[in-house]
Amino acid sequence: MTVLSPHLVVAVVLALVGAAPTHGQDAGLPRHQLTRTDEPPVIDGVLDDAVWANAQPIEDFRQTEPVEGGVPSERTELRLLFDDDALYVAMRCYDSDPAGVVARVMKRDAGFGPDDFVAIVVDPFFDRRNGYYFEMSATGAIGDAAV
Repeated sequence: MTVLSPHLVVAVVLALVGAAPTHGQDAGLPRHQLTRTDEPPVIDGVLDDAVWANAQPIEDFRQTEPVEGGVPSERTELRLLFDDDALYVAMRCYDSDPAGVVARVMKRDAGFGPDDFVAIVVDPFFDRRNGYYFEMSATGAIGDAAV
């Protein structure tokens, strides 16, 4: 798996299917259909399971840094699956210069600073104000928080 180009953070706001925008506002955020699965995917970092192929790839991202709302310099693909017990998230991040990937921090919840990482915010309350934040760095370090 490759990662994002240096200093680029992709934040994805996920709203589960059927959520109504709060106060009639949609904030221009894209909406995507999640794919239900009867068989959970193998969690191994390799996206060759047949169940991942059933999930429609999401690729219409915008960057938050260095240019808010800018078109990313590299391609990122996200796939989402769910079942009765879990939400499964797979992200494939491409990089045309893998040697330039910044990957130093390995401590959990350390703040990744200049490292390359991805972050996802899940909004199960459908209020666009509260949710759960998950991040993973190029080293595989993770962080999470309630927001």
